[in-house]
Amino acid sequence: GQGDRILGRFAGSPAGPWSDPIMLYKCPDTKGKKSLFCYAAKAHPHLGRDRELILTYCVNAFELGTVIDDATLYWPNFVRVKFE
Repeated sequence: GQGDRILGRFAGSPAGPWSDPIMLYKCPDTKGKKSLFCYAAKAHPHLGRDRELILTYCVNAFELGTVIDDATLYWPNFVRVKFE
């Protein structure tokens, strides 16, 4: 979905049962910018160390001109989420 939060659900097996959604990360890229949105969040558990998860997400704009004018958009962003 489009928004500023990356949510995750966890399970001991692919069949579940699954946990309730928890917020893993809030994308700072869209703060105060209603023309931008975050999307395409993906987890990369094979890249993380013990008790952490590497996430990627992209930032895009509702208007093509904004993307053309801002080279920082439409590229993957990497985030390290640590679990306690």
